[in-house]
Amino acid sequence: MVSVVKKTIDFFRKILAMIVNPRLILDFFKIKNLDRNYNRMMANERAIRWFALAIALVAVISIRYEPLENTGHMEEIQMPLVVRIDEEAYTYFGSEIPATVTVFLVGDPIQIGVVQNNLEIYLDLNGLEPGEEHSVFISNTNTSDRVNVRVEPQLISGIRVAPLITRDFNVEDIRLDIMPEPDINHRYVMEPTIEQEYITVRGPEVLLEQIAVISAVVSGNEIDLNLEMQTLTARLVAYDEAGSVITIDISPNELEVLIEIREHVREIDLEVDPTNVPGDVRIQRVTVDPETIEIWGLIELLESLTLPVNFQQLNGQGRKTVTLELPNGVYSDVEEVNVRIEFNTIGISPDD
Repeated sequence: MVSVVKKTIDFFRKILAMIVNPRLILDFFKIKNLDRNYNRMMANERAIRWFALAIALVAVISIRYEPLENTGHMEEIQMPLVVRIDEEAYTYFGSEIPATVTVFLVGDPIQIGVVQNNLEIYLDLNGLEPGEEHSVFISNTNTSDRVNVRVEPQLISGIRVAPLITRDFNVEDIRLDIMPEPDINHRYVMEPTIEQEYITVRGPEVLLEQIAVISAVVSGNEIDLNLEMQTLTARLVAYDEAGSVITIDISPNELEVLIEIREHVREIDLEVDPTNVPGDVRIQRVTVDPETIEIWGLIELLESLTLPVNFQQLNGQGRKTVTLELPNGVYSDVEEVNVRIEFNTIGISPDD
């Protein structure tokens, strides 16, 4: 291609030389009486105008299409993709827009450097119709005709824009998640408190309608189990019904959480329920040692604990060791208790 352009330019340069020196033209066409014909041509105003136009065309072709050195030079770079949109009124969602794109710059090395310093790669979402799905070409700010800019990918599809709306959420409706859960003794509980009254959520209505819960996530690794009171930072995350994260603006996006670690125990009474007692036996007294125990964990499950004791399994002194069976999630240091049942048999004196 370059050789063709060079030959074309050389051809027009020869013509230009003939125009500048009319004698060469006349010699080329073997025209006699050169001086008389030359004077006649110079007196023709229309001919002079055509000569001037030819000179201008040749000059433009010589300058505009002069082959550049190193026009085959190419550079490949990564550049950030800027999204242009009215952020105060609209947002975008749907397709995942890449943070960076691959840019190919082809042309003169010096001009490439100049273009690169002032180049911006952008995706213009202004003016798109809300609610519809759009495919938008990636644009750039290159104005040089000596450098070609190509971007990969060239097109982003599946983009939706929507007007922004704002809603307030009461902090009482926020779920507090501690992840991972710290390995805390079951005798203790963590009671978190959030002083903030409400938060503001901002985004397209179609996403706000999908919010099932907003969670304040505290890192369990940051909790010091040796402190009774501490304040930690929780980040706020919105989830849909399926547990997927919804990307919206939450303000503030973090909350301070006051965590109190305190002992959580309860003392309950132990009661005995004798079973399989013969019909001629009358229970006089039942005692259990200890009479009460401390429990922790899910202490709300128990107000007291009744121990079934099989009368037939009592020893000769009316005693039996009973293993405690606590509900799942309830704990105690006491594993066994001693039960004594005093009784008499009808028709037989207790002294016999």
